Amino acid sequence: MKNFFSIKSIAYLGILLLILVLMSLYSLGLLGAKTSDESIGDSLGSALPTTESITISSTVESATVPVDKEVLQNFSGYFIDQDCFIAYENPWEDNKDCLLMESCAASGYGIAIKKNDGNYQFYYFDGNFAPNKSAGQIEAAKLINDTTKTDHIYIEVTGTLSKSSKIGTDAKSYEVINVSTMAQASAPPAE
Repeated sequence: MKNFFSIKSIAYLGILLLILVLMSLYSLGLLGAKTSDESIGDSLGSALPTTESITISSTVESATVPVDKEVLQNFSGYFIDQDCFIAYENPWEDNKDCLLMESCAASGYGIAIKKNDGNYQFYYFDGNFAPNKSAGQIEAAKLINDTTKTDHIYIEVTGTLSKSSKIGTDAKSYEVINVSTMAQASAPPAE
């Protein structure tokens, strides 16, 4: 039986697909000359939607190219559990005694980050919640146990945004940070 496509035609098709991908990246502003003040992170944050893939189509072929959301980032905000994020108007109102409660730990620890509009967005830390804590949830429990602060617990976290999310007790979906490092920090003076 004779092959339908020759190796040469498959190679041409692959080159055509590569050209289409490069043209799409260029049109999104992700490919091209950068000034010394720009970084790829700046371009990614403003040019790409928060979806996990980009579909590139042509009359010849269609392909889905994954977008890597797992770029190491720094996050600063208030340490809080998901139940208290719903309950408190201001995330800095959560306190150490509350965070140590089993029900709060079981709702999942995370960080409340102030957005440009002044509202806060909640992100879970990775891992299983209490009582079977793992990964970032263990690091969070250590931090809350070790802190001498009783409230206004401001933290800095380095990690990557997970490609998955977790459903909170309010049935909303929240993004997850895969924690690399976590430390207490000084709270902004305005709060």
